[in-house]
Amino acid sequence: MAYNKINILILLILCFSCHPKWVASLKEQGKKQPVKEAYKSSRVPFIYSNLIDTNAVYINEMELVHTDGSNSHIYYTFMRFSGNGLVKAQILPKKPSDDDYNKGQICFYNVEGTSIRVEKYNHDLEDFEYWYGRINEDGIYFTKRKKRELFGGVERINALYRKQPANFTQPIIFPNK
Repeated sequence: MAYNKINILILLILCFSCHPKWVASLKEQGKKQPVKEAYKSSRVPFIYSNLIDTNAVYINEMELVHTDGSNSHIYYTFMRFSGNGLVKAQILPKKPSDDDYNKGQICFYNVEGTSIRVEKYNHDLEDFEYWYGRINEDGIYFTKRKKRELFGGVERINALYRKQPANFTQPIIFPNK
């Protein structure tokens, strides 16, 4: 009986220690930016690839509907990449403007050949995940996302982020604690 209590205590400690510390509130209500150290990709040396256009923004347009097929709405997700391994990502209910590209969650990415991996925090799942894709001339085609944990599930996705010109007024910099 004592072993069960100890095991439960250890399990609870592990569960509560897995969530990242936060550093900054995002513009989206109730969402925060995890600290840099919470991203595993932040510990890997970044190698720049000129396949990523840091002067453009990559936008995905998706239609979401209720399960009964009603209430269709278009949402936009953008990714804006820096030349130092950081990427800003955000989902919006309207087409993004140049001002929107300075907002959003800061994530990490790395490129190997034409393959790209983005590590981001999913606020809905309350867990980190990796997005895997291929870089093309017109954008990035993401085909898979996987929870970062050891036995995390893999989900096949079909998301094309089209490259579009944009004007940026601020560099992507990780917020201080």
